[in-house]
Amino acid sequence: DYATFNPRSFTASDDLTALQNEVNALSQYKINPATGKAYEYYSSSPGQAKYSFIDDGAASAKLNAVTGDFGFAPLYIATNDLRVKYVYAGSPADAAGIKRGYQITSINGRTNIGYDGANGANVNFVINAYAYSSSITMTLKKPDGTTFNVNMNTATYKINPVITYKVLDQGNGKKVGYIVFNSFVTLSSTQTALNTAFSAFATAGITDLVVDLRYNGGGYVE
Repeated sequence: DYATFNPRSFTASDDLTALQNEVNALSQYKINPATGKAYEYYSSSPGQAKYSFIDDGAASAKLNAVTGDFGFAPLYIATNDLRVKYVYAGSPADAAGIKRGYQITSINGRTNIGYDGANGANVNFVINAYAYSSSITMTLKKPDGTTFNVNMNTATYKINPVITYKVLDQGNGKKVGYIVFNSFVTLSSTQTALNTAFSAFATAGITDLVVDLRYNGGGYVE
């Protein structure tokens, strides 16, 4: 009841944060009897909702295959090895020549970007730079050892979640179709790309299929 949970008691420096604080608190009431903790318990940040969040419109736009960002995401493969895990076609990162697997050696002039824990200063710096900034400067290293610098601004572009697809001929009549499907956007936004990929699979006569969802954050059920 209102005496137990007072929504007006949650404040912050901006409305979106205040609303998220309210959602976080509300999410912790329903307890999972198997664990004794909230169903939305988030071990990395206790008290924060694991699944629920307030959308300011950005998530809705992205699920409709339109987004305004740099078009890439980083991934630590070792403590001192930050790599590009994917790049969306047509994005600022794509236009800058950035490819999956390139090593990021500096961001906004900072070379100390090694992994230092989920809430470490370096990790937070990296997250803020690529996810919450409108511009970014990076130095990247290609597989051949050469380096180059990029200066990017966020931009609006159409997401194609089918990042890549290919047929891998294993011999002895075995052909594996491989497709990276990176986001469950609206079906109408990705139907053409999916049809193109699966038409190629059908033409090639694949016998097996691998659907890569490693970096897919979810989206529409359809």
